[in-house]
Amino acid sequence: METLNYKENTLSTSITKLAAIFLVFGAKLRRVLPLEWDDIFKSKEEFLYYLEHPGQIKPRARVTFNFEPGTIPAQQIYEGIQDEEADEKFYQFVATMGLDKESNDELLMRHSKAIARACQETLDKREFLIKLIKSVPETAKWDLIEGNGGQAINVKIGKRSSPELRAEMLSKL
Repeated sequence: METLNYKENTLSTSITKLAAIFLVFGAKLRRVLPLEWDDIFKSKEEFLYYLEHPGQIKPRARVTFNFEPGTIPAQQIYEGIQDEEADEKFYQFVATMGLDKESNDELLMRHSKAIARACQETLDKREFLIKLIKSVPETAKWDLIEGNGGQAINVKIGKRSSPELRAEMLSKL
């Protein structure tokens, strides 16, 4: 399962919650191809059966959100999400500041409010992403056929591809 793809020219994730967090931090979905929907088939045979018997099997869907690179410190945000001790580290840091009790309590209260607001924004952004997913027309989706159980070459074919193109692409498996 892909969680985060971060290179100099790309930033993408297939985790909707992570995508929503990126949006809260100011990431921008790409104008062109903001998301990509792949229906994944485990084999060429499974895909051919799917074509011959529509509705009898359902492929595994994977939606990937694509962001403009360089808009946020994605790796640090991702690491922060993974840090289960982040709250404790924050409280320890505040304790070393030497603030009086009133200032300490004020800082902790403001921090809590900021977290609560970020949680609300994340839920709103996730709702936006879910609506975006639901708006994807069937013809904009892709079929991804895994070769040799995902260990070899994979083939990606548009849903509206011609039978000739499908046959040509499937011959590569």
